[in-house]
This record gives sequence, C-alpha cells and structure tokens, in this order.
Amino acid sequence: MTLVAVAQAKKHFDKNKDLTDADFTRLECEWFFRNSYNLAVELCDKINPLHLASLASCASELTMILRSSAPTESHQGDSLLNASELAVHFVTCEYIAGLAYLVLARSDAHIDVTLRYYMKVRHHVQQAQREIETLVANSTSEDLSRSLIRKHFELVAHDLEAVLHLKQWDVMPTAFQECFKIKYESFDMDAKYLPVYADLAILIHEELAKSRSSAQHQTVVLSFLQSLINTAFQKSHDIQQLCKWIRCLFQMGMKVNDKLALQCLDQAIRIARSCKDSSTPYDAVELEWLSATAFNCAVDFYSAGDEANCRVWAETALSLAGEASDEGQFLKTLREKYSTLSWENVG
Repeated sequence: MTLVAVAQAKKHFDKNKDLTDADFTRLECEWFFRNSYNLAVELCDKINPLHLASLASCASELTMILRSSAPTESHQGDSLLNASELAVHFVTCEYIAGLAYLVLARSDAHIDVTLRYYMKVRHHVQQAQREIETLVANSTSEDLSRSLIRKHFELVAHDLEAVLHLKQWDVMPTAFQECFKIKYESFDMDAKYLPVYADLAILIHEELAKSRSSAQHQTVVLSFLQSLINTAFQKSHDIQQLCKWIRCLFQMGMKVNDKLALQCLDQAIRIARSCKDSSTPYDAVELEWLSATAFNCAVDFYSAGDEANCRVWAETALSLAGEASDEGQFLKTLREKYSTLSWENVG
C-alpha cells in the first residue's frame, strides 16, 4: 500500500511540478519524498528488489520535482531541503534503484528480462554519475566525499557488468573512463575495486574474442587493463595480482596487437626493476614465463626472416630475464640461445 500511495502522489505532483496547487504544495511533496526515501533506505535488504527499485525511483523523481521548483517566500522558516541535500539524496535513490535492478538481473533466468534489467542498471548508474562528480568537487565534508566516491566506484563496476551482458561494446571507452574520472588521493579504493575492474575487463575481452569482435574493440579493453595496472602500481597494489594481470594482458595482446604486447613487457620490466630489491619482488616464475615467451616470439620472427622484430623481441626478453632474482642464470641461458641465431642463413 505504501508504494501505491507514493506512486499516486508522484503522479499528482507530476501534473503540478511548480508545486503551486493548494493541495500539492512543496511541503507535501517533501513529506512524500522523505517518507519514500527513508523507507527505501530502511528496507533496502528486506523487501522484494522490484518493489525497492520502484520505491527508490519514485523518491528520485520527487527530488527532481523539488529541485525544479524553488521555495517561495511563504516557505521561509520551514524545514526544507536545500539543493545540495536534494542532489545527495537523488544520488542515493539512483544508487539503490540501480543496485535493486542489478540483483534482479543476476537472478532472473530469462535472458530477455535479464537484459531489460541491465538496461535499467545502466540508466540509474548514469543518472547518479552525472551528479557525483559535481557534488565531490563542491563538497566541504570529507565524510560526504568519501561516501560519494565509494558509491561512484561501485557504480562503475555495476555499469561494466551491464555493458558486458548487454554487449554494448561501443560504449566501453566512456564506461572505462569513469574509473579514472574522479580523483581519489584520500580514498584507498585500489584494494577493493581495481581487482573487480580488472576481472570485468578480462571477462569482456573473453566475450569479444569469443564473438570475434573487431580488433579495435579488443584494443580498447587491453588499453584499459594497461591503465589499471599503471594505477595499481602507483598505488602500491599487491604485486602478485599485478603479475597475474600483466600475464593476462600480454597473452590477450599477443592475439590482437603486437605493439601493445611489447608495451606490456616494458611495463613488466619497469615494475620488476622497481621492486627487485624489495620484500615483495616480481614473481620469479611469472618473469621467467614472460621472458621465455617473448624469446620464442623472437625465434618466430627469426624463422620468418624478420630481423628487426626478432631483435626487438629478443632484447626485450633479455631485459626481462635480467630483472629476475636468480643471479643471472636465466639471462645467461637466453643470451646463449640468442648468440646461436645466424642472420646470414635467415630466409
């Protein structure tokens, strides 16, 4: 009954958005908003997600009506929400609605229904994201900023999941950009969210490869994963996870873009070199695998008579091996193999 009452009230306020009607005043609209908002927050994990999404959506639309109608002089002294407070509540409503639709999308067995729910997830995510950046930029409250930024990073993950299931590959650049849109120097997001983004990027690339999507789309994903690795390294992220992501990036890049694959190896060299003498050096097995694979690529180029690429890949392999913590043993092995290549006999 509560949801029906709120929905009916919203319909009436929709017809009188300037809130000048004697029966549907600003105070009445705010009363319905406060109650629907508080119920949505209170019952977030207790009611059917579909009902929750409807309740949160109604509350969100009521904030839009309130924001579009400035308080009149007759409201002076009344306890009215200001524009900033309404914007924050709007974000929370959109966040809750998006989360409810995400739960529904993950649990429905019918693919067409699931996709409709994921479309709604993207809608509510985008609605919230439009407000968050401005609110964070203008906020003077550290607690509020942290709460908004946390919501932002969660919404990015929800959006990437929706993009994956909807196969909306053309929107990937915009969706990926949201990961780096808000500065978070005072917010330790890397431990929780970067692994989620990386896993979603790998899943998206697997789907692209499976459907034989264009190399351009695949390169967009690989460049995003590369940016995640750089960000994670700057934030002193877990080196073992970085090793795993670099290996995945390299393997995927080899099938799509040789230049990007080489950039990945250069990235591995820089990271391995910077943490070589630390308590958490680059994983020796991962480093040896990268070195050996790169050298095998050099041999392939050698067999094809491509001296320039052979030298580039071989020298990259040697640089990788040189960063291993094995007293130069693997580097020595690769140098011996490299020395046996005779350019006079190529081709």
